Amino acid sequence: MQTKYALVVAISDYLYVNDLSYCDEDAVSWCNFLTSKNYNIVLLGDKTSSYAPYTLTDYATEKNIRDNMNNILNKLNSGDKFVFVSSGHGSGD
Repeated sequence: MQTKYALVVAISDYLYVNDLSYCDEDAVSWCNFLTSKNYNIVLLGDKTSSYAPYTLTDYATEKNIRDNMNNILNKLNSGDKFVFVSSGHGSGD
């Protein structure tokens, strides 16, 4: 039996760069779509946005994103599906 997992990360409120608008709405739209496709969703976000009707699993820190990604990857079996969605500033070093 195929299992579907999704990690949805949305951050609008930033400490050191300009805040963004609508990342929480992006996350809710993705959660609505993924829920309709029977995905098990982990939702990570910031402390100030509303993700209603969904509830945050935890805050979107680097550690929480990595930990939740690893938890999901460790559950995957052949034929399972995994989706990663991110709405926010991108960064690269």
